[in-house]
Amino acid sequence: MLMKRCIEVAMRSLINALTKNGCIHENSDAEKLLFMGIPIIYSNVCRSYMIPLSDDLTETQSIVKSIGLDFKIKYLEKCDVSSQDIAKKEADEGAPEGTVIVCGSMKVGRGRFGRKWYAPPGGLWFTTIIRPWRVEKPSLISLMSGVAVAEVLKLLLGIEAGLKWPNDVVVAGRKVAGILAEGVAEGGALKYILLGIGVNVNNKLPEELSEIATTLKSVVGRDVPRATLLAAMLGRLWRLYRMLEEGNYADILRRWKDLSVVLGKYIEVKLVGEEIVKGVAIDIDSVGRLIVATPHRLVAVDAGEVTSLRLSS
Repeated sequence: MLMKRCIEVAMRSLINALTKNGCIHENSDAEKLLFMGIPIIYSNVCRSYMIPLSDDLTETQSIVKSIGLDFKIKYLEKCDVSSQDIAKKEADEGAPEGTVIVCGSMKVGRGRFGRKWYAPPGGLWFTTIIRPWRVEKPSLISLMSGVAVAEVLKLLLGIEAGLKWPNDVVVAGRKVAGILAEGVAEGGALKYILLGIGVNVNNKLPEELSEIATTLKSVVGRDVPRATLLAAMLGRLWRLYRMLEEGNYADILRRWKDLSVVLGKYIEVKLVGEEIVKGVAIDIDSVGRLIVATPHRLVAVDAGEVTSLRLSS
């Protein structure tokens, strides 16, 4: 509850700051935001703390460095392959944890199950290399990432985003962001995870996606500074990841459940082998599996896609 109150207080200050050139006039609010991983710096112009506002993704490195975050950000204006593929090559060559590949656009974006991801200029498309040697439940990293994205959208923009298991971030039922966590093992042990996040920010969407997807610009009615957004997401991811390293799994799961648009609903889940599971989504277990109550039994789903969602009768 304390963290929830901090978010509510800090959110009011941050939304106000974003409409007034980034200045924050209450130091206590600035401290709360910094604690949550939101980039805050001191400004002589504001004569107080401020959020550095920038849409220039080449400036993200300096923004995260200013608050002491150890990310190595590589920005590519145009990517012929997905950020996941580029990050995999970097990881195989020994790139450290915290290496982030950012694409201004992707010719061939990639989502779950090898699907093509629409990734034009104006969006936010990035992959972070994670080497989770100290995390006992790496399966929670995808859920943790959804929490981070949703919390940042609320903090930065006042958007009430929800989480659709396992990896979609939605606003008013339409997808605004997706997450792809791919693990690579060696000798039976997890070597690294490629955490890909795609966010529809200021980009345009094709007509055929307009009913199922939206952009942040459409929701708030103005351009959103992508470098600021990326730095905030990395900061929030870093904070929540540290919680996983410390074994605070229950708090991550609680946050995900609070943001869920699936729990308590009657759903249909399409499994990897094309099997369909129908029932009420009642819980998420300790490793992130969706627990579905069917008419005959409880089913723990570890991989699949929610294809239908409606109120439980």
